[in-house]
Amino acid sequence: AGKPPPAQSFALGDVLRAAVREDDKYKSVLTDVFTDKIVLVGYSAAAVGDMGQVPLSDYDVPLVMAHANAIHNLLHKNFLKRVGTTPLLLWVFVLGIGCTLFVVRWSVTKSTVVSLLLVVGHWVVGYWLLVQSQFHMGPVAPSLTIVLGYLGATIYRRVAIEKQERFVRKIFSR
Repeated sequence: AGKPPPAQSFALGDVLRAAVREDDKYKSVLTDVFTDKIVLVGYSAAAVGDMGQVPLSDYDVPLVMAHANAIHNLLHKNFLKRVGTTPLLLWVFVLGIGCTLFVVRWSVTKSTVVSLLLVVGHWVVGYWLLVQSQFHMGPVAPSLTIVLGYLGATIYRRVAIEKQERFVRKIFSR
C-alpha cells in the first residue's frame, strides 16, 4: 500500500570496490550512504529474472523493490484499511434492494444489464477506494448480493408468471 519508497540502488561491485580502497573519500561516501539504513541486496537486471508484477503496476519491477516497499510501509505504518462492517452492510443492503427492485420492475434485458452494471460499478468503486484512500472493500459479498438478488427476483417473476398462466388456463378451460 502506498507509494514506493525513495530507494537508491548501487551496483554491488562499486560498493565492494569502494569498501576495499584505502581512500577516505570513498569510505565517507559509503558511511554517509549506508549508516542507519536498511540495506537490501538483490538483482535489478531484467535478464536475471528477478522481476515481477506487483499490485497496481502495469510493468515488471525488480522484486527487491517490492520488499523495499513492504519494509517502508511497515516502518511508516502505512497499511491497507478495511471498510467498516456497518458501511459495508449498508452498501450490500442498498445494492441488494436496488438490484431486486430493478429486476422485478423492468424487463429481463434491462434488469440483466443493470445488474451487470451494478457489479462492474461496485468493482470500480472498490478499486477507486483502494487506490485513492487505501481502503479495501471485499468484492465478493456485494457482488454475490447483486447476483443472488437478480436470481431471486428472476425466479420470483417466473413463478408469478407461471401462476398467472395457470389461472388464465383454468378460467378459459371451463
